[in-house]
Amino acid sequence: MFRERQTYFYQAVILLLDHGPDGSYGIILNRPTQYKVSQIKSTVHELLSLFPDNRLYMGGDCGDTAMVVLTHRSDIDGVTKVTEGIYHHNVHGASAAVMTGQADPSDFRFFAQYAGWAPGQLEEECKAGVWFCTAASPSLTLNPELTSGRAMWHAILQVMGGDHARVSDIIREVERRDLKAAAAARLRQSTTTAGSAVLAAGQDMEPELAEQQHGSSNHGLAADEF
Repeated sequence: MFRERQTYFYQAVILLLDHGPDGSYGIILNRPTQYKVSQIKSTVHELLSLFPDNRLYMGGDCGDTAMVVLTHRSDIDGVTKVTEGIYHHNVHGASAAVMTGQADPSDFRFFAQYAGWAPGQLEEECKAGVWFCTAASPSLTLNPELTSGRAMWHAILQVMGGDHARVSDIIREVERRDLKAAAAARLRQSTTTAGSAVLAAGQDMEPELAEQQHGSSNHGLAADEF
């Protein structure tokens, strides 16, 4: 369902921060943006400048000015425990910890906005098979090597095992075929473009040279048949 709308949820991994009668909210873990936290212009820009190398992640589509901060550090003042080894904080708390030397900027990960559900909505989506539910793992949640959409999604399904791992295997194979098809299409496009350029140039050549050039172009196009 997320291939056509709300595509940022396709293969999304969400850490649920709160769930109850009033609804649920969490953050998408595997949607890094092209921006650094220090580039964000906001009322807390001065505080965010303390994190010049921290990547900004897209946390969801709710709360235009919301910023959620994750850390693995339980000893930082004001953190809230999500599960063992995973804690969330806010910009002011993270900045204070860095300014006092209690923490390093690399101890934090920043998420702009969050994902939210109305009362009962998440339960219904889980029953419908929209989401796979599993316990949060600190080694996967904050793993710096698993920040892209596909890598973390596949890693978690493999850990879940059984049918979930098989779903991951099937999707991986589809992705590999799609990549090969896309690469072949790009090769055809570049070869066709090169051939067109050669033929256009040949229009002003002597007939004999143009024929030789045309022949070499056809040879290049023939190679694409394999």
